[in-house]
Amino acid sequence: MSDTSPDGTAVMKTYREIEAALTAPGAAFELVNLEVDGDVFPVYRNAADNLYDMLSVHDADHADVVMIADDDRVMTYGAVHEAARRFAGGLAQRYGVGPGTRVGIMMANRAAYVVALIAITRLGAVAVLYNSRATPTEARQAMEDVPSEVVVADGKRAGLLVLIDNAPPLIVGDPDESEAPVMWDLIRWSPEGPHRRVAPDNTCLILFTSGTSGSAKGAMLTHRCITSVVKNMEFVAETNLEFASRNYGIPVDDLRAYSPRLSTLLVYPLFHVSGIASIMTVMNSGGVIVPMPRWERVYRRRRRTQRLPGHLGPDVADHAGAGDHRRRRRSGNRTDRRTSIEGRHGDHRIPECSRGNRAELRRNLVPNR
Repeated sequence: MSDTSPDGTAVMKTYREIEAALTAPGAAFELVNLEVDGDVFPVYRNAADNLYDMLSVHDADHADVVMIADDDRVMTYGAVHEAARRFAGGLAQRYGVGPGTRVGIMMANRAAYVVALIAITRLGAVAVLYNSRATPTEARQAMEDVPSEVVVADGKRAGLLVLIDNAPPLIVGDPDESEAPVMWDLIRWSPEGPHRRVAPDNTCLILFTSGTSGSAKGAMLTHRCITSVVKNMEFVAETNLEFASRNYGIPVDDLRAYSPRLSTLLVYPLFHVSGIASIMTVMNSGGVIVPMPRWERVYRRRRRTQRLPGHLGPDVADHAGAGDHRRRRRSGNRTDRRTSIEGRHGDHRIPECSRGNRAELRRNLVPNR
């Protein structure tokens, strides 16, 4: 920082002023006290009551905007939500899924996972996110701890689940050799399922602990929990915009107008809280998700990926095929050392590198506008 930069005390004072303004009565992030199970907590007055209400806002606003792009398919917000409504219809008609019913998901990161998750929340049911990397023994223990009425699985996990005694009925994400119904067939032929609103403190998701002291145990997350986390991320982003506005003398609306559309390369598994937080934030902002079974496939994308988890940058740059997918920037006779790994929905500028200069890469990994 330069000599004119504010000291730490001044910075914190500015942040506290911004936070107070944003959370004041009538403000976008107004805080109110709410009693939940005998304890009083500050909550956002304007947070959505349930997860489906939060996610469905962008169904109409961004209907023709790409929401998710994986190796199987590219789907817009409109297509994802239409598929979710119809899959909800199939779950309700064929399996009797409704408010409180537990529906498991066990598959790799992919478009079908997101469709299933939205469909389950539309019905007011509970999504049980089983570990897609589990062994047969671990999967059996998880299903004994948290049974589900039906499980949506991809082909690889379906093959594992059929080995488990008393496993719940399966819906497979892709056609396979089993006789299990195929998810996309249910979507094609089912009517739209009902929207069952449930109370904010009803269980929304069940994730699993790490199992470091024994087998993994189910942990229940409520609708209020998830929507509050997403609202809090919005609050942090808005706080930083306000601070930048004051620090650089640029109106907030101008900063917001020049901010790129949020996109993320999804490398965190969706059965983990990191993966759920990643997609909820992006979906709630109208951004795009690029899930990858293996992250190095990003270089095959036709366009660019705006955001990449920082710790992956060196490995992506060192990938054997990365050299063919960088874009050199030239100025006169000099070659700019900054290059771009081309992905699908954005851009990261990184210096040309070898395994010997990872420190330089980390210093220079910055978003490209």
